[in-house]
Amino acid sequence: MLHAIRFHFPRITSTNDYAKTLLAEHDCVAITADGQTAGRGRHNRVWTGGQYANVYCSFGVRHRTAPTLDTLFALQGLGCLSTLYALRQVAPEHPFFLKYPNDVYTSIGTMKKKIGGILIENEFIGATCTMSIIGIGVNVLQRDFPEELQSKATSLTLTQQQPLSPHTPQRIANLLITYIEEHYATSPSILMQVWQRELCSPRLQYKIIGDTTAELYTPDKLLP
Repeated sequence: MLHAIRFHFPRITSTNDYAKTLLAEHDCVAITADGQTAGRGRHNRVWTGGQYANVYCSFGVRHRTAPTLDTLFALQGLGCLSTLYALRQVAPEHPFFLKYPNDVYTSIGTMKKKIGGILIENEFIGATCTMSIIGIGVNVLQRDFPEELQSKATSLTLTQQQPLSPHTPQRIANLLITYIEEHYATSPSILMQVWQRELCSPRLQYKIIGDTTAELYTPDKLLP
């Protein structure tokens, strides 16, 4: 079982950036923060959130041997599954599901809204991947969202009838870090099968882009 050295900060720029720095000295790290000022999602989108309100977490691994492409692909699934199962453990009465490629959604009445996201960042030297970072953000206690996100985003507290503990963000972070530690060594093919099942998608496929990068896609693009 993989064991990460855990670091917690009151407020930092980005947990992914700190993980990258700390991996220069450690083989495996888990970073959490009460707040971050420069969080990001895919395609350099800004990930915003309040202080003490959400999960801001990164799990980083320095590769001692070159990982296979299958292993790198499976990290996306591992991050998504860890977040999904942590939320289901904390709020078992509420539905949560995955939207391809990196979003966690929940239902609010008849509406489906995003509650979390996963960002995988890999560092390469030439064609060899030297480190991988799983960045995870989950809206937990946040009640207010920018106007442009109000119809798209929600938080765990907005799905609950009873108030949540102020320690809920750290509880979720601890659960998902432990899940990643326990399942990091799981066969990539098994992780992909479980991820596919939770996505309720057709078979995931690889599309190679150039010599050293690739992406996952599904023919029907999954959910609209």
